[in-house]
This record gives sequence, structure tokens and C-alpha cells, in this order.
Amino acid sequence: MKQSTLSKEKLQNLLLYIANALPERQNMYKVLKVIYFADKDHLFNYGRFVSGDDHVALQHGPVPSKAYNMVKNVKLLHSLSDDGADGAAFTVKSDNTILPLAKSDLSLFSKSDLECLDKEIDICRPMSFQQLNIRSHDAADKAAGENDFIPIESIASLEPSGNANALLDYLKTHDVHC
Repeated sequence: MKQSTLSKEKLQNLLLYIANALPERQNMYKVLKVIYFADKDHLFNYGRFVSGDDHVALQHGPVPSKAYNMVKNVKLLHSLSDDGADGAAFTVKSDNTILPLAKSDLSLFSKSDLECLDKEIDICRPMSFQQLNIRSHDAADKAAGENDFIPIESIASLEPSGNANALLDYLKTHDVHC
């Protein structure tokens, strides 16, 4: 299956959307886990990821690769701007808290994207680091080696309603960009 092309604008707005929705607990770990869970939910229900990112298996469970790299770079540089000059979208504090400096552009998301994001934000909001860690260490994560990309087929195979084979066939025949 084709690898996705994820725009910096959508990725930045995805991080902003979640960080703004979790104002009291928007640490990067929780924000990244929301993306993983929303991507899984959206894949199972609509046949594609919300983020369009690739997920990688890390010590504390899977994370969206490009989103993780963006957050790490922002933390290193202390801010990220749309054009490299001004308009910083967010910063990452030394305690790994994502501090949004703008609102998310909702026009970049479909109704189903927002539905899955909101669902997972509500589920993850009260969860501790340990609870998120346990929830995210699923069979797809465990099947990948640490620091390896998790194939979309591995995530699709977790489809809970018994339609995993149909979802896998859909992904193959439609050459879905995740």
C-alpha cells in the first residue's frame, strides 16, 4: 500500500486541536496517544487514518511518527511557525507539555475525523500514563519491533467487529493513503 503524504499544516492543526481539547493535561505522550487511538477508530469505521501519519512502535507504545518528530523538534527549537518566521502554533515545555498558541483550523478535518478525535480525547482525558501505556500496547504494536513502523495491515487486523478481512481487502483494492 502507498505511504501517505501528510501535510505539515494538517499535522500541526491536529496537534493543536488535541492540545486545546486537553488544556489541563496536554502532555505530548497523551496527545500522541490520542492520535494513535483516533487513527485506529477511524480506520475501523471509515477505512483510513485521521492523521495520515505512519505509526512506529516505541518503548511506551505506538506513536504517529511525523507528529512525534514535529513535537520533538518544537521542543528542541522552543516553537514552530508556519513559514519559519512568525505565527508560532505551539511550544513544548521542558515537562513535555504542549502549549498551544493558536486555535486549530477545523476546515482541515472531516466530520468523521472530528468525531473520532473527540471520542478518543474523551476516553484518554482521565487516563494516566500507565493506563495509556497499557491500552496502546496492542497486538499491532507487539508484532512490530521496537523503533519499527507498524504496517497498516497489522492495525487493520485488530478491527473489533469481525470485519478485519473485509477492511484488509478494502485497503488493498482501494490503495488507501493512510
